[in-house]
Amino acid sequence: MCIRDRYMGKNSPIERSSKMRVSQFQRVIETKRKAGRDPRFDELSGNLKPESFYKAYAFLDEQKEKEITQLQKELNKKKKRLDQEEISYIKEQIGSIKTDLKKKSGLNREFDIKRELKQKTKNQFHLKKGVVKDKVLEKQFEELDKSGKLNKFLQQKKKQQGRVMLHRSKKLVNDKGRDI
Repeated sequence: MCIRDRYMGKNSPIERSSKMRVSQFQRVIETKRKAGRDPRFDELSGNLKPESFYKAYAFLDEQKEKEITQLQKELNKKKKRLDQEEISYIKEQIGSIKTDLKKKSGLNREFDIKRELKQKTKNQFHLKKGVVKDKVLEKQFEELDKSGKLNKFLQQKKKQQGRVMLHRSKKLVNDKGRDI
């Protein structure tokens, strides 16, 4: 009998002591485990088509709009009685729901444009992201022009870009002074 076979370590016993407690997580009896399936990666679920997914769950957008109106009514009724924290909480909820709806409308606009372009080209080639993005912007500008909000939107964009350029120029000035 070799020493290596007898001992696991210098001071360890040959057999496990019977006085040691068995851990809670030790499997004494082997049972068959159900393997979990993740539908995102499973072939049985099929390929994800975002257009059909958003179409199937379009009712959630309607529910969110109803929730916004309900929260606004609640805010108007209880504005005098509620303390400032509750008012700010309700306003945050309304804002987050509105941003979600804006994102969804942008995605819907993108799906519509992709569908139109595929019909025009009769699926001859894959659409590039840049082309789709340009078309989405064109459609957004048309919608803003119809509603009369285009000038305000362009002013806000100009202001944002000015802030970004100012921040970048300050960063460049600060970096030039450092020795790297």
